[in-house]
Amino acid sequence: MLNEMVKGKDKFWLYQGTPHAIYQVLADCYSLDEVYLISKKYAWLLCLNHHDVAFALGTPMSEKLMAHGAKPIS
Repeated sequence: MLNEMVKGKDKFWLYQGTPHAIYQVLADCYSLDEVYLISKKYAWLLCLNHHDVAFALGTPMSEKLMAHGAKPIS
């Protein structure tokens, strides 16, 4: 899900794709406000914000982020 400001209002765009295709699209995008990646079964959510900070909900994604050096918010 991509969040974009259009004429001063939030617009949310929903897409579906493979990890490789999603990576390619995100690699070509600049100055996005926020991007949300959500599993089809709602098991996890990953948010990348305009401060280049990643947030994760759900054990599978949280564990992957922590394996790459992310620190839990306390």
